[in-house]
Amino acid sequence: MEGSEEERRELQQLLMQLEIYSAQIEGLRQQNDLINSSIVELLTTAQTLEEISVLDDGSEVLTPIGAGSYVYAKLADTKNVVFGLGANVAMEKSISEAKDSIETRIGELQAAQEEIQKKVADLVEKIEKIRPRAALLAEKFQSELR
Repeated sequence: MEGSEEERRELQQLLMQLEIYSAQIEGLRQQNDLINSSIVELLTTAQTLEEISVLDDGSEVLTPIGAGSYVYAKLADTKNVVFGLGANVAMEKSISEAKDSIETRIGELQAAQEEIQKKVADLVEKIEKIRPRAALLAEKFQSELR
């Protein structure tokens, strides 16, 4: 049973779609990894703010300066922080306000993760729909080569 030219084109199209869908899934997984990193960073920041909030002004702390190195520093103000808003803009906020902002950001990132998971599920469903036909056509043309 010989495969027609039309079936060859269909197989090529299906294989291209499978490749595109797989690449999209990989891109979405990379986005999800970045979001996970952001969430971890925000959770660490929230924990640090919690620890600072119980200290007194003038308390000595170790402050990271990069490459696993730290300096001793004294906290001038344990009630307020300079909080990054994005786009290189920052403002002073109380620790409580900063923690609320962090919780909001985490919620937004988790919502983005849910959207990514839905998109991945949709793409997997599309792959599962076309994979059997692609496998059938590929087997048909494979048997011709034998």
